[in-house]
Amino acid sequence: RPEWKHLRRHARGLKGEGRASVDPFWAITKHADIIELSKQPEIWQNAPQLAVFTNEIPDMEEQPARHLLNMDPPDHREYRNVAAKQFTPRTVKLLAPHVEDMTKEILDAAAAKGEGDFVNDISAPITIGVIADMLGVPQSDRELLFRWTNEVIAPSDPDFQKGTPKETLDRARLELFAYFKSMSDERRGKPAQDIVSVVVSGAVYGKPLPDFELLSYY
Repeated sequence: RPEWKHLRRHARGLKGEGRASVDPFWAITKHADIIELSKQPEIWQNAPQLAVFTNEIPDMEEQPARHLLNMDPPDHREYRNVAAKQFTPRTVKLLAPHVEDMTKEILDAAAAKGEGDFVNDISAPITIGVIADMLGVPQSDRELLFRWTNEVIAPSDPDFQKGTPKETLDRARLELFAYFKSMSDERRGKPAQDIVSVVVSGAVYGKPLPDFELLSYY
């Protein structure tokens, strides 16, 4: 988008302020700067929030569940190690043929329509498809993952909001937890070659992960 192109060229770090509905925040727009900041967790922290939310969503004294993306050391390292072997170059390389086939199918379907929306028809189906396959989520439930992801990250977005932003966020979190709780219970009795099976048998600080902490991976 031209706005981001302008910011990257003229404002590598921009403080967003002046909107009553959003607390002030810093937007770091260049990849190299983001990488550099990520190497300094003692100064620049990921916690407590995954994204910038509007003030329509009240702050909670304690987050109902944490996510790898907003964890800081040492917790981030410990939780990441549970599933780290699923993302090694060798493991990812084994997925390549399937991802290529799936991408071709999605591109062919989009081309057959003649016109459409790039995000809805191409980028989102490919991204969600890869994540769903790694987690072990069946193809029939990919749309659920797409909806929950958007409702959790952008509950104030008119395209995804249902009810108030807080109602949208709370409902998506509850549905997400219920879905993966059921899936986790199934994998404990019948493991498969997927991340959910790895996580439910994993441990952090020498203790098995409680059900609610499993949400850190989904």
